Amino acid sequence: MTITAGRRMVRLNEGYIALVPGETQVGDQIFLLKGGSVPVVLRQKGDNWEVIGEAYVHGVMRGELWDESRCKPMWLE
Repeated sequence: MTITAGRRMVRLNEGYIALVPGETQVGDQIFLLKGGSVPVVLRQKGDNWEVIGEAYVHGVMRGELWDESRCKPMWLE
């Protein structure tokens, strides 16, 4: 088994290249969650968010885009 099994490569609107879970759909979003160690793909479900899985986003894996001032509460399913 390889690290890319069940994943696919995508280009984000911002130009980043990412490996995301195979279940990822157009419209899903990638978030940096406070306390998390990797970006996470989330899908909005009404007022809540469904966790799709972890993502590898080239260029943001070492906290390059982390901004504490943008943190806000959200509910995950």
